[in-house]
Amino acid sequence: MSETAVASKEEAVREALLSYLLSVKTFYTKLYSPANITKMEALFPAEQIGQSEEPLLIRIARAEKWWLTQLFSSLSTIDRMQTNIERWRMWFLDLVENLEFTEDNIQVLTKGPDVVFKELKSRKIDDGYLRLVVNNATNDFLDYLKETRALLDQMLILDPFIKELESSVLQIVELRLQRIKDVNYQELLSQMQQLLAATYNAPTQNDFLRNLAALLHIFAGWRQMIQLNDTNLDDPKAMDRFVREARKIVNELAQLTRNFQGFVEARNLADYYVRQAELSTIRMMLSYEGTAENWWLEYIQAESHDISKFIPEKLDANQLLIGVTHSLALLEDLNQRLLPQIPNLRTTVGRLAEFLRSPTLELYQEINESRLALWEDYERQMVSLLVKLRTALHELIKQQSR
Repeated sequence: MSETAVASKEEAVREALLSYLLSVKTFYTKLYSPANITKMEALFPAEQIGQSEEPLLIRIARAEKWWLTQLFSSLSTIDRMQTNIERWRMWFLDLVENLEFTEDNIQVLTKGPDVVFKELKSRKIDDGYLRLVVNNATNDFLDYLKETRALLDQMLILDPFIKELESSVLQIVELRLQRIKDVNYQELLSQMQQLLAATYNAPTQNDFLRNLAALLHIFAGWRQMIQLNDTNLDDPKAMDRFVREARKIVNELAQLTRNFQGFVEARNLADYYVRQAELSTIRMMLSYEGTAENWWLEYIQAESHDISKFIPEKLDANQLLIGVTHSLALLEDLNQRLLPQIPNLRTTVGRLAEFLRSPTLELYQEINESRLALWEDYERQMVSLLVKLRTALHELIKQQSR
């Protein structure tokens, strides 16, 4: 009688375990449905997805993490680049203001080094004061120069990815990057550094003024390049409006970038917890025979009607109970951590796509929304089935102890 009762409880455990595994399997089947796979393959670069023997869903998941990292890196670098440009703008304006140029006559700096040299000589500014101005500007110049080199190198690496976003808002970034490539920015930056050093160390006042004039002319040209040679911006009032509007856009993008960082962190957290919750039960089900990760890869690719064959003939009820209890704890912890993040997960990518006017990000938002909806449908079901499995295990262990 007791053996029959134990067998009955064991069968109940196997049925509950099979129901849970089928639920997880169905979740991934829908998550990586042909329609979703098509969207993801259109979104993530083929070379990142690759053609290895690994399951497609694993390769796509890895490609998505790469894509999210690239996107966050692009947004962060653009934000830092805009701050860098603003620093250079203020450095340049402070320098020319100390040299008694105003917004109204600053355009003389674009007319050639000789013209600038004559302009500087005509001002008859005290030699000691001029050298003090250059001396004060040197330290900031060297700091900004080091930062600029690193940022421009990073921006040029990210440029192909930024183009893939197809953002009309970021087209100005691409135009500026193209200009930077056209002028061979590394050589230009080195030239500016050499001119500043030559100015600082000039043996005569004429040499000092000629080097300073050449430096100011290059900076005026750089300033024009940054504003994409828009002659309307030669007007000080137009330039002031442009800077105010640019700051507003930059500040909004910076806020969206911070929000996106929160999105990536929450998504990675959810991915980790879900995976560990699955593997916790699988590890204890296998009772240390075989690798849970390898078992999972084979199971996730199998047909649903074959899943029962993946359950070992002998189950250690106590070990399995430990795994199920841990899985439930992980899912409960995830729910508590993730629940406050749901609004951010739902809206951040959409707001970013709208702000950047990027069809690529709109496609990712579609994928993100369908994924969230699917998780909300299946999370309760998975938890319910794990609770049912836990109850069946308790009953089996109780029966075995009699």
